[in-house]
Amino acid sequence: GGPPVQALIVYNANPAAVAPDTNDVRRGLARDDLFTVVLEHFQTDTADWADWILPATMQLEHWDVHFAYGHLYATLNQPAIAPIGEARSNAEIFRLLASKMGLDHACLRDDDLTLVKQALDTTGERMQGVTFDALKEQGVEVVFGYPGGAVLPIYDAIFNQNAIRHILVRHEQAAVHAAEGYARSTGKVGCCIVTSGPGATNLVTGLATAYMDSVPVVALTGQVKSFLIGNDAFQEADTTGITRPATKHNYLVKRPEDLARVVHEAFYVAKSGRPGPVVIDLPKDVLMNKHEYVAPKKPVQHKSYRPQVKPDPKKIEQAIELLAKAK
Repeated sequence: GGPPVQALIVYNANPAAVAPDTNDVRRGLARDDLFTVVLEHFQTDTADWADWILPATMQLEHWDVHFAYGHLYATLNQPAIAPIGEARSNAEIFRLLASKMGLDHACLRDDDLTLVKQALDTTGERMQGVTFDALKEQGVEVVFGYPGGAVLPIYDAIFNQNAIRHILVRHEQAAVHAAEGYARSTGKVGCCIVTSGPGATNLVTGLATAYMDSVPVVALTGQVKSFLIGNDAFQEADTTGITRPATKHNYLVKRPEDLARVVHEAFYVAKSGRPGPVVIDLPKDVLMNKHEYVAPKKPVQHKSYRPQVKPDPKKIEQAIELLAKAK
């Protein structure tokens, strides 16, 4: 619904090349009734459709703060090339644009100091479902991992706690083999964390080994945002499809409120019955949404997984009889 967009400002971005559906974006940019302004350092795919191209400032020209890609980090740039003080920062440009467009939301009036404080605040409720409350309840003391963009919210949570030790490896395959070795030597469930796409696919050999040798491992894998799944997004892979033959079970979490339940279920499935590896695939938007952690009801069980751990006496008798008659 609503009236069509009549004017578009693209600031230091290239949606015609990197948006989830570039064909739709390009059809929109090609509209005769759309006036497009592009601010860029160089000619991009999007700039090819621009009615007006303005030079974007560089980070070296002005003070600027970035809160990028949803990651909980900020970069604060100092001006380094002349004429210092004349260039407009990203934040200031967007504040001016908002003012000219009559937008008056409180977040559009935040000054740079406020933006820095918001970007550096990692004490909020992000990742409460899968942070280290659920892992600590499962007795996890060590995790092995290699960070990447899709799992930075998990690493923010790691930074804010001291109960669980993180061991940095040099390759994702090393993380799953380390988790597997830890499980073999301690009798506990091994746990590893890797990012999306190639990070997750690098786990497959270790998962297959754990599956064949009945070793309990829980692997937390990053995934692109939910709305990008199936669109060939950057570092996207069908993690659940790829790992299904090499795991006892796997999950693709679609709602933040399911995180706590899934983590507890995964540990239950991994260590009960015949042990084996379980993958939890975590889209980045699910990790970043706020949700209060609620401990699940005990005992934790999977709704359809009921391993048979007690032998059938009749089957035992049949086996003994067959063995006795064997030649």
